[in-house]
Amino acid sequence: TAIGLLEFLKEKGQLKEFPGPRCVIVTLATSVLGSWLADGFQQFVPHMKVSYTQDMTKKQRLKVYNDPSWEVLIVSYKTVANDIDLLTQLGFKYIIFDEADALKNPAAQQTVACRTLASGCDRAIAMSATPISEVSLMGLHSIMTVLGIGDFGAKTPFERYYHNKTREKIWIKTKNGPTQIWISKIESVKNGTEFKEKFA
Repeated sequence: TAIGLLEFLKEKGQLKEFPGPRCVIVTLATSVLGSWLADGFQQFVPHMKVSYTQDMTKKQRLKVYNDPSWEVLIVSYKTVANDIDLLTQLGFKYIIFDEADALKNPAAQQTVACRTLASGCDRAIAMSATPISEVSLMGLHSIMTVLGIGDFGAKTPFERYYHNKTREKIWIKTKNGPTQIWISKIESVKNGTEFKEKFA
């Protein structure tokens, strides 16, 4: 699906090598790279100029970033977190997040870095086979925030409006010995029909 979109953009003249508009694909693990290359680009769009940074030192990655000949760059979430200062300077027009479940924790370094990278793009896409949990929509909220979909508001009001929560006491270990504290726990989704309509 993503490669089909990229081919469409290329046919329209909207995907080119530097200084034209380029795309970055963010993958979960380096093992997925073979799939993107052999089963994807090489099979369906061998004419597309693709580069990647798998198993490279920062110096080697910098050389790839400075190469003007590629149209699509494939990097890992870890690389985005490590190289966000360099990647934001490349002026990507398009970004594709493969296995976007990796963005479900809004406080994680890679989520924060991906949010920064996506904020400068014209088009950001998240791909996932399992974006929605039966119990909580908070992971999906984090992904939508990375994509710049702001219609659902901030994290805390979203959590309160779309979730049924309970409070329970649990024991924790402290330096003064075991003690009990109250915690909030999401039990289920509420206002689901409204969410589905708005999300659609």
